Amino acid sequence: MKIKSIYKILIFSIVLLISLSAVAAEESMDNTTSNDDVLTSDSHDDVLTLNSNDDILTSSEKTWYVGKNTTVGGSGTQEDPFNNIELALNHSSSNDTIYINPGVYDGPHNTNLKIDIDNLTIKAKPNSVLLNANINNTRVFEVTGNDVSISGLNFSNVYMEYGGVIKWDGNGGSLTDSTIKNSKSRVGSIRWEGNNAIINNITILNSTSENGILVISGTSSNITNSTIRDTKGYYGAVMFGGKFNIIDNCTFINNTAWMNGGGVYDWGANNTVSNSLFIANNGTRGGAILTYENQPNRMNIINNTFINNIGGQAGAIVVRRAGANIDNCTFINNSAGSAGAVLILSEANITNSIFENNSASTVGGAVYITGDGSTIDNSIFINNTANNDGGAIYWSGENGTVTNTIFINNTVNNGTGEAIGYINNVTLNNVTLVNNNIEQVIVNESTPTFEYVFKLTEGYSNVKLTDNYTAFCTEKTKWSSSPRTPLIPHNDLSILKNHITGESVAEYLKILIYKYLKDPDRIRNLQQKIWIFTDDNYIDSTDSIIKEVISDYNSGFRIPNQGFSEIINDTTVLRIDFKSYNITKQIQNMIGFKSSIENITYNMSVVKNTLTPAVILGNQTTFEIKVTNTGSYYLTNVSVIEDGYDGLIYNSFSDPSGKWIFSRNSDGKPMWTYNGTLYVGISYSFNVTFNTTKTGNFTNFVVVTSNETDNKTTNNTTKVYKPDMTVEKLSLNRTVYVGNQTVFTIVVRNTGDCDLGDVFVVEKAPEGLVYNSFKGTDWSYNNGKFTYGKVLKVNES
Repeated sequence: MKIKSIYKILIFSIVLLISLSAVAAEESMDNTTSNDDVLTSDSHDDVLTLNSNDDILTSSEKTWYVGKNTTVGGSGTQEDPFNNIELALNHSSSNDTIYINPGVYDGPHNTNLKIDIDNLTIKAKPNSVLLNANINNTRVFEVTGNDVSISGLNFSNVYMEYGGVIKWDGNGGSLTDSTIKNSKSRVGSIRWEGNNAIINNITILNSTSENGILVISGTSSNITNSTIRDTKGYYGAVMFGGKFNIIDNCTFINNTAWMNGGGVYDWGANNTVSNSLFIANNGTRGGAILTYENQPNRMNIINNTFINNIGGQAGAIVVRRAGANIDNCTFINNSAGSAGAVLILSEANITNSIFENNSASTVGGAVYITGDGSTIDNSIFINNTANNDGGAIYWSGENGTVTNTIFINNTVNNGTGEAIGYINNVTLNNVTLVNNNIEQVIVNESTPTFEYVFKLTEGYSNVKLTDNYTAFCTEKTKWSSSPRTPLIPHNDLSILKNHITGESVAEYLKILIYKYLKDPDRIRNLQQKIWIFTDDNYIDSTDSIIKEVISDYNSGFRIPNQGFSEIINDTTVLRIDFKSYNITKQIQNMIGFKSSIENITYNMSVVKNTLTPAVILGNQTTFEIKVTNTGSYYLTNVSVIEDGYDGLIYNSFSDPSGKWIFSRNSDGKPMWTYNGTLYVGISYSFNVTFNTTKTGNFTNFVVVTSNETDNKTTNNTTKVYKPDMTVEKLSLNRTVYVGNQTVFTIVVRNTGDCDLGDVFVVEKAPEGLVYNSFKGTDWSYNNGKFTYGKVLKVNES
């Protein structure tokens, strides 16, 4: 009896406790009734059984369900799921699992959610759940708990300044099998500051962040089997700030960084990118990767492929400050202003890599190295191109080494060093050249004249540049460059176009700026008026200044790109020069101008260079004649007269500019007249070719005249040679018996007035004689031809 009574009392106590819990829950429901069935749901019937694993009082691991429920809240069971994620989080404890059923989740109870529970798992069937923020300053998750796992979720339309989708501060977390698209933030759609993260099989699409889409600030995190494409920001799609982090087997496609590293920006320590693919990424510095680690740290870039990436500096990789190991990588069709594939500003080791069809508009078709101590080993460079020096590699750093490397068909358009152009010491060991050469660049003569220009201050309007020009933006819808962004200057203004019609508006802009410089108080907002020409329908503009500029243009008024000058008064002129600037298609193009007030001066210079200082009699000699306006105002009726050319007969002239007209003056002498106005600081040249008629040193004189200056005279000299030689064949034994040998001595003598090279004698033996052997110092024999191996000096034999 006592035992039964105690049992009844125990059962009553348990029921009483559960009833009290139900009352407490009912009081917190805000007058809703949907949660009354917590006590009656079949799935929770076993709350009354003490040994049930699902018992609310004793369970340490539970699964909660979230789904679109017809009730207000739901109970979190599979049959009666919570109707929002916040309810599930509020009921969860460490080691619990939240399973989100298919559907679209938005609103205040599915966003701005804080996860401070350790070992919590949130998961869904991949591609079945969409978390849609759709509100500014709203992230989805902030994770402070450790070992939190999130998988199978899609995130969209998230707008938050820091950690737009997830701000993850906990350690040991994982994000897997998820997608992020159309997110915007200032620092990271995902900002991960915890350590030991696992990020696997995620996709990030069409997202924008100033400082990295996926920002990793912690240590020892792994990003694997993931795809990031079509993102934009100042820095790379992935931004490393921590150390010992790894990107492996990932794909980066069409990501853009307006500053550094289109795909990856690394400013941490000892991070690694391996087994990954970078296609069509774009960055001002480093189309795919920029590493900015501190010494003595090194980034490891291993077994990656880089295709069709574009950079202002380096189409694929920029290595700055610390070192890098680049091993077993392939670089194909990458391009940049300098360093078509890799720019090394510090030190790096490149091993076992292939560079093919990369190009640079200045130097280093594949690689440009400015730092000291870099090495290249066991690599291949094929069909890379630079406009200036170093078709494959341009090397201005010291103590470099190239070993076991092959160069095939690399080219330069206007410089030296098809394979390698170098300034300082580069050690070569076991290097193979196929249709290539290696040349040392003479610093004062052959180094490229191209230099980047930078802004001195932030902004896009009335900005001072490092080349002393003042610049204005010509694309108002694009991003403005920062003072750290290099700009490429151009004397050609063809990039300045109207973005509706695609037509050039450079002539209008020059006239507009000219009017502004003459009367700045009249044109107070020059930037807005520039944008009317570049971004609006300027033809239909009602702005009086715009209409005035168009009228001046239609009347034939033109301003040259460089050397414009206009007299202000009796003693001074207004001088204006123009340039355009660009770097990548995502950054605003700019127009720049430099103006000054100068005293009126009229002057010019003429230079005559002999392109063929030594020729053979009967061949042609060519001179280049270059005229430059060195004054402060225009020159007209500029003419060049061939005044004296003894021993030479005029043949022809060539003029790539098409500016010079040939005639003969009243004395019958050849004369070329410049067809137009020679603007200030501008030079034009042409080449004159003569036939040679006799030997000797011949000085050619030219006189240059204009309406505004005194005559200028210059000259240059060509030496005409007449090579000649004699050949004498002497028989040393005139009579011999059949079967014996006969010997001849052949004497070749230089009787001309210049040294002779490639001297050879062909022996045609008569019938009855068969060649046996010869003796002769510095001569060689091959198939009836005797070749002299040295230069035969004048009067030598």
